[in-house]
Order: sequence, then C-alpha cells, then structure tokens
Amino acid sequence: MQKITAKVILDSISEDGVRLTTLHLHYPRYILPEVDTHRMLSKNSRSSRARPVNSVMREVYDDPFIPSHWTAYQKGMQGQEITDPKAIEIYSDFVASLGKDIVDRIGLFNEFCDKQGIPRLHKQILNRYIENFASTDTIISGTDWKNFFNLRVSNKAEPHIRELAEAMQKAMA
Repeated sequence: MQKITAKVILDSISEDGVRLTTLHLHYPRYILPEVDTHRMLSKNSRSSRARPVNSVMREVYDDPFIPSHWTAYQKGMQGQEITDPKAIEIYSDFVASLGKDIVDRIGLFNEFCDKQGIPRLHKQILNRYIENFASTDTIISGTDWKNFFNLRVSNKAEPHIRELAEAMQKAMA
C-alpha cells in the first residue's frame, strides 16, 4: 500500500534571512486540488496527460492508493473517524476492487476499439477516470508556510491532507 511522504530536496536561507524550502511530495491524487488551493506556494505536479495509460493502469491495479483514514457518513465536512478493523478492511477491499474494476473496463474498452478498428482514446481522457486511485508527485516550494500549516495541520482538515502537512512539517524540522 502506498504511503504519503514528504522529503526536503532543497533548503536555503537568503542573505536577508528568508528561508526557501523545496519538498518532493508523494500522496493520493485525489487531494491535489486541496494542495493547489494554496497560491502562495510554488508547485508543479506530475501530469496525468503525460503518463502512459498502461503505466497508470498497472499502478492502480498493483498498488492503488487506499485511504488511510475512514470517516462515517454524516452531515458537515468532518466525519467521525472509523477505527473498527473489520470495517476498515471491508472499505479498503472495496476501494481496491473499484480501482481494479475501472482498470479492467478500460482494458476491455481498448480491446474493443482494436477489434472495431477505431483509435483508442488518448491517455489525457482515460487517465482522468483512473486518477482517483493513483498517486501523484509534487515539487513544492515556499518561503511562507504558516497559513498552509495553520489550515492543514488541524483536526478540521481532511485527514489525508493533514497527514501530508504533518509529513511536510516533520521533513522541514
């Protein structure tokens, strides 16, 4: 199972005392929009359009990104964390099978296109349907991390973005 990771790749202090830190992040693709909302940070993520569809399909089939936090259905933006090991196993198996089902369907669709003599769809389309089960890598740089960490290292943050922010804080320490 893939893990959320953060690694400092460059850390420097200017003559004026301003610290610039650059990290390599690895995390589930489905939280990329939350990372992207922080405009004061410079970032670049691996593009779904650039990756061969078979590579993404293989990643999702062999090692999908399974959530490490599960919350129960309820109103509002924060769910109650589920800790029951049996429930977590059922949820994990369901998400893994859902990713595999999508990969299998895309594989069958590609075979169908080949048999019909029509072009397969481009990776920029197919990868979009797979990416909820895939990981992404981001290079992120910044000099002012205070707001990011105030918002994301919080019990009110989505658990996976919080896990990523905590990994970033630990790496930067």
